[in-house]
Amino acid sequence: MNAIKRFFSDISAPQRVFLVFLCVHFTLWTLLPLLKTTMHPDSLEAINWGLIGGWVNDKHPPLSGFLANFFWQIGWQTDISIYILAQICMIIAFVYVYRLGRLIFDDERKAVLSAMLLGGVLYYAMTASDQFNCNIVSIPLWAATAFYVYRAIYRSNATDLSRRSAAKAEWIFAGIAVGLNMLNKYSAIFQVIGIGAYMLTSPAARAQLRRPWPYVGAIVAAIIFAPHVVALWQSRFISLMYLNHNTITNSPFLRFIEPESFTLSLIAAAALSIVIYLFAVRGAERATIKNRDAGTFLLMMILVPFAALVADAVIMNLEISTMWGIPLLILCGTALVYFWPRKIDDHVWRRAIIGVYIAMAVFASISLGHYIFNNSRRIHFDHNKFATDMDAAWRAQTRGAPMKFVRGDTWFASIMSLYGPQHPRTIFDIDGYYKKELNAENLGEYGILLVGLRTEEIAAQLQILGRDAPVMKYDYTNKNMLGRGKDFQMFYSIVPPEAKE
Repeated sequence: MNAIKRFFSDISAPQRVFLVFLCVHFTLWTLLPLLKTTMHPDSLEAINWGLIGGWVNDKHPPLSGFLANFFWQIGWQTDISIYILAQICMIIAFVYVYRLGRLIFDDERKAVLSAMLLGGVLYYAMTASDQFNCNIVSIPLWAATAFYVYRAIYRSNATDLSRRSAAKAEWIFAGIAVGLNMLNKYSAIFQVIGIGAYMLTSPAARAQLRRPWPYVGAIVAAIIFAPHVVALWQSRFISLMYLNHNTITNSPFLRFIEPESFTLSLIAAAALSIVIYLFAVRGAERATIKNRDAGTFLLMMILVPFAALVADAVIMNLEISTMWGIPLLILCGTALVYFWPRKIDDHVWRRAIIGVYIAMAVFASISLGHYIFNNSRRIHFDHNKFATDMDAAWRAQTRGAPMKFVRGDTWFASIMSLYGPQHPRTIFDIDGYYKKELNAENLGEYGILLVGLRTEEIAAQLQILGRDAPVMKYDYTNKNMLGRGKDFQMFYSIVPPEAKE
């Protein structure tokens, strides 16, 4: 107890406020999702990717799967382990944003506020708590990359020789962050483009291009990403093919409206943070911007990745998912404090802190109501009963044969892999890369369970397999926390093992 008291006495008052915020945020958004009875499909899918292993999967690079499966295993295969992982990602992101703020601002309150304002961003509260996926892993990696790149340039231009020497290590750390970011999701390339734009437009950053250490960092990033590139080539670019599922029609109207819709979704997600800051600083004295280069850095790290992402989507005719914008807002608090400069006196400081906690309470209340009243299958679904029923149906039709493979709707298939008594292996595709794991010999020896939301899905898979089996319906009722139910149905087909002669 004395050690804790000494720790709190040794840190500054703003740091104590920040530490309390981190603890409250972590606790609230780890425990609140436990009111659900099932995890989000993205979380289940990520764990499943990690269980299967390998440096490539059917959608993204492998890092989010590695992390999800690791925490799933060390957390005794409980849902809370994944909720903890998501909040660890958020806490790391907040800390890096704070550390970046310490480099940009001469007022520690501004550094703390730039991180705490992120508590008012929808994506970093409700979304991050509810669904762990590669977008959540992107958040701390984008923050870490921004911090290490900026500090590397900051230290490289310092007059202190020891700081200039330390910049070499910062470039290596930046390379590690970029490499891990690319190993998590391909959209990390948009942040790399932003870094390149900053290196070319800022005189202080441009001077580093004549030195070897930025290129050393690039080599480190390439080494980390290399195993995935090899696996991607061997898989005939299976994860890149996932983009084909996000294409939209050739309608000129839809192609025009997509960027505007995406932009509005980002503004809406950050709206509460903007309101909190503007409310807190109203009437406050304007502050002087001393670090002009930081403004260039923030613009290049926010606007350039955004523009690159939108341009890529328009050129590739892709539907822009709002989830793609999650990491783009990681510096929005820093940008607010920098580009709307005001002196943070005691009055402004108190209003800002109160505003952040009001935002947290608002988001928590919405989530609580969602978990109590919603009877969606993604919130309240008895996955253990479903897995047991499917296993019983399989045993009845195959005379007790072991269930080795499951394929179909990702959510149902992942439930069988994670919660089913026999933990069958999910086959993510049956006519491409994973075909080598489910060849004609394996199919004949073990059979496969096919699951889906529509009979057409099952029929299409049976056609690819060249097998004929009845498609059956499974009815179930989801009940919310008040006991009100909603009926749903899904379909499945059991392809039994071939009889041995």
